[in-house]
Amino acid sequence: MNINEFADKVKKYVIEAGYEAQIQVVNKSNAVLTGVCIKRPGSNIGPNVYMEQFFGRFNNGENFEDLAKKILEVAEANMKQSVDTTLFTNWDKAAKNVRPKLVPRKENESYLKDKVWTPFLDLAIVYRIEIPEMNADGGIAGVVVTQELLDKLGISPEELDKVARENISDDIIFISMVEMFAGQLPRDAVEMMIAQNPMRILTNSEKINGAVQLLNPAAIEKVKVVIGNRFYIIPSSIHEVIILPPAMVPDESCLKDLITNVNAEELDPEDILSDHAYLYADGEFQSVA
Repeated sequence: MNINEFADKVKKYVIEAGYEAQIQVVNKSNAVLTGVCIKRPGSNIGPNVYMEQFFGRFNNGENFEDLAKKILEVAEANMKQSVDTTLFTNWDKAAKNVRPKLVPRKENESYLKDKVWTPFLDLAIVYRIEIPEMNADGGIAGVVVTQELLDKLGISPEELDKVARENISDDIIFISMVEMFAGQLPRDAVEMMIAQNPMRILTNSEKINGAVQLLNPAAIEKVKVVIGNRFYIIPSSIHEVIILPPAMVPDESCLKDLITNVNAEELDPEDILSDHAYLYADGEFQSVA
């Protein structure tokens, strides 16, 4: 059974359970995902539950009916949330919920065609109107702003970018990797480990799409206070980046192999940000080949 057959089987199960269902192939950043949109009869809106993780669990031996019940539970949990659809047509309501997101540019040429986006290095900034009340497979549900949606909101791309950046200005997490994983270790032991391993993580409080803090001048100032005016950036995922002081990078060529291996072995395709490092120096970002 392939994922399309699995999705079709889920669709039939959902319909037999009394819901409406439709298979949707969604072009996400870095990946094409297969979802089943599940709605109550007569409703014009319903959650799109992506099949990839459930199909993986099925291939690992889990019972199909148990997985189908879980899929319905996920859909029902989202259906209980009330969504104000004017959030996507009224800029006064949407403004406080719009956030930027960094995605690879070259790999997303097709995805970006109808989106509003801004270049940043070799990446692209897209914009999401988030719905914090709704969970989406461990993330935050939202809608990526297309040109059509921007026209409905009645604002310019420049205004969208300005407000989105302002909305992340105070949401900065800049923490030592040691502190993040040290747990209950004594403070003196943690400080000793930090001195030996000065790598730090830059992200946001939700640790979702946190790599976008690279756009935040306040975040960069925090990095400069701790690391200095020159530092390397490892794009560990779209959710966070790792900051390295120059002393930890005697050979830049080693960085690309490290990043490529992590992308291939540790990350889902939709979480990959870049296949190479970046350098911040003299107030500017640049790519490291």
